[in-house]
Amino acid sequence: MRQPLEGIKVLEVTTGGVGPIISWNLAMWGAEAIRIESEKRPCITRVSMPYKDNIPGLNRAYFFPVINWKKRSFGLNLDHPKGLEIVKKLVDWSDIMIASFSPRVIEKWGLNYDEVKKIKPDIIMLHTCMQGTTGPSANSVGFGPMLKALSGFVHLTGWSDRLGVGPLPPYTDFTAPFWGVAALMAALDYRRRT
Repeated sequence: MRQPLEGIKVLEVTTGGVGPIISWNLAMWGAEAIRIESEKRPCITRVSMPYKDNIPGLNRAYFFPVINWKKRSFGLNLDHPKGLEIVKKLVDWSDIMIASFSPRVIEKWGLNYDEVKKIKPDIIMLHTCMQGTTGPSANSVGFGPMLKALSGFVHLTGWSDRLGVGPLPPYTDFTAPFWGVAALMAALDYRRRT
């Protein structure tokens, strides 16, 4: 049986939870997803507890395989010209590119939207960086627990006579992917219609 996103190709250049969860959702509906990783800078989900048998290791973390199955994955050093050459060939292959590094890093690699659309004019790009791609805080890096605090969520929870406490998981890592998938579906529909 044909899946709804069969034939859609996704390039994922991410770290953390949001981007990988978005591309995993697309892969679950039939998209072909390729995840680019770097041994030099492992994804935080590879080094986050819990670990199998409580023994830390890059291939022992629980969360990493949960959000990355149904994808292809390989390592590239994007600080090396040959690594960038390969990833730019993958941009040309892709329908969708998902990035999550800070705008400064993505721009340094030449993988920001303005450069990527020169390679593939009809590419759809979703950048899941924590505080947007423009404005005074755009290059602030961080993960879900930080955004939980910055948004005021932690301040509004807990007891009135104690410090705030937020929900245990990085809240945005489990809510933002739904918005990302919805935005990508709308973009695919718009591209198909226009």
